[in-house]
Amino acid sequence: MCSKKAVSIKVRKDIYKQVKKTLLDFSKLDLLVGVPQEKTEREDNSEPITNAELMFIHTNGSPIKNIPKRPTIEPTIEENKERISEMFNKTVNKILNNKGDGRADLEKIGIWTVNKIKAKFGSDELEPNAPSTIAQKGSDRPLIDTGQLRNSITYVVRKKQ
Repeated sequence: MCSKKAVSIKVRKDIYKQVKKTLLDFSKLDLLVGVPQEKTEREDNSEPITNAELMFIHTNGSPIKNIPKRPTIEPTIEENKERISEMFNKTVNKILNNKGDGRADLEKIGIWTVNKIKAKFGSDELEPNAPSTIAQKGSDRPLIDTGQLRNSITYVVRKKQ
């Protein structure tokens, strides 16, 4: 008597080339967070300074104008570098598992990072306003006046130049 054994066949698709191309395309993308120079005009054009210039001044301070350093972008990224790295690693793993090209994930990382940076505005972590500034603005929240500078912070996903 002869017994029949079931034979199973698995067909696997070779996706190496596709994943390699997706990773290569992904490596050509930049995620930039900050105040884009292209969209930096202030709402009140009577001011001779742009949001990008104002961000530079607040990041580095101005001894001449008695403005202390109040960096927001770099410290926020530094404080959250582990979480940002985790998000990038998950993105690369998705690409390796053929589950997307990573661009949507970069967009999510950009949104998350921008929100973290914006939350630093007016926080107790920043050098407090001088009493004269508080009297002028009517507020003791640093970097918060009109909200234009905070709202100008954004992200861009673009091909590396």
